[in-house]
Amino acid sequence: MSWWDDEIGELPEAPEDALVLAGYLESIALVRRFYFFDEIDSTSRWLMRFVESAGSPQGVDGTLAVADYQTAGKGRNERSWLAPRGKAILMSLVLAAPPESVFVNRVDQIQFVMMAGPVSTAEAIREATGLEATIKYPNDVVIHGHKCAGILVERSPKFPDAYVIGIGINVNQRSHELPDAAPVKPTSIAEQVGREVDRWALLANVLRRLESWWKSRSLDHLTKKMNELCTTIGRHVRIMLPNERVEGVALGVSSENGLLVRTDSGLIRQILSGDIIELRTDEIDHPTDPSAERRD
Repeated sequence: MSWWDDEIGELPEAPEDALVLAGYLESIALVRRFYFFDEIDSTSRWLMRFVESAGSPQGVDGTLAVADYQTAGKGRNERSWLAPRGKAILMSLVLAAPPESVFVNRVDQIQFVMMAGPVSTAEAIREATGLEATIKYPNDVVIHGHKCAGILVERSPKFPDAYVIGIGINVNQRSHELPDAAPVKPTSIAEQVGREVDRWALLANVLRRLESWWKSRSLDHLTKKMNELCTTIGRHVRIMLPNERVEGVALGVSSENGLLVRTDSGLIRQILSGDIIELRTDEIDHPTDPSAERRD
């Protein structure tokens, strides 16, 4: 494992943050190589380019990219992810399933990776700070209802078994450094715990939890943990799909990483995609005909 690679240029002087982080990463076998950037467009974009130039998915498995600052970070549905320099965790990791993968099929593999990111992040924050970090389905980590982290999984067009997991965590931002306009009100770890947090130690904690889940390959156990941590369950939700709007109560998360919803018409549906909004009591629609599912 190295913080740089001579394949992409002459070795520059290592930044202090890169050296500190490298020390934390030494014991994490999941990370096979490590790149640190003072500034970059997006760690996930860079890694996806790196994967596309590779000869095999196994050749790039375990590649980690970390940035102190991103100019074009993004989250789900192309929403921008902004963080001031030196305050947040901005990282992406390549995971490639080995040829002898124990996953029954590629769908199970995809869903495992998509759940492992938010579960590992929530667990790591809990362990490091004692805060009750939970998951807002499908990929946000929240504390007391305020978003502190987001996870985005992207699949390589060239290698179907290679995934880039992007994780952004608000660590040491103060309230005035957090974005005003956001679907879920943001927070940071420091704002919640009342002190600054070692972001590189926290990053290493996330990777250790991810390593543990990746080694286990247990979709059943991961699904159970996802359900334990997901506070969307039990909430009345509104889901915006391309051609309809679904409302109902979230019952749980399936092993396919789908949200099981009992709709207002009484049907149970599995929602695999869509923009999900957790509703307050005053936002819940009550159709006059309970047998008719509301549609736009």
